Amino acid sequence: AVRQVTIFTITAAGASATIWTVSVHEKTVTYIVQSGDDTTDVAIGIAAALNASQVAEFQEATYTSAGPVVFATAATAGVPFVIDSVSNSGPGTVSAISDSTVSRGPSHWDDPNNWSLAAVPVTGDDVDLQDCSVDIKYGLAQSGVTLASLNIYSTYTGKLGLPSQTGGYYE
Repeated sequence: AVRQVTIFTITAAGASATIWTVSVHEKTVTYIVQSGDDTTDVAIGIAAALNASQVAEFQEATYTSAGPVVFATAATAGVPFVIDSVSNSGPGTVSAISDSTVSRGPSHWDDPNNWSLAAVPVTGDDVDLQDCSVDIKYGLAQSGVTLASLNIYSTYTGKLGLPSQTGGYYE
């Protein structure tokens, strides 16, 4: 399994008292710019605020910074997380949020390593789930794929999809 790493870069710190907000599933963590903060200070402050959060969604990753870059690294290899947005109340700016390392692991439909032909199923493929107990939870957004068939045998004892509640929050 591979740990997801998501990054964003503070490109302008903003003025004193600018409020930076990181959002996940309508929950937020904030950092308030202090007098004299530069982009590195803001990145350090945001990472510290995220690590201190007791909100379950934010605990799915650990946060560090290097210069103006904030790194979010999955707490558990193979379990992805989401950062919906990073914004601020003032003149500060931030780069786009991007995954520098994508989550992969045995519970990912979209991981080619999980398939006998070493490729994710595509339109027209027949998929047989059998002789396995691994849950398939992630990478299920396959709306552009129309399988010829999906056969789930009694020897497949894993679950498909996320549970309704994970880590104290609803999916």
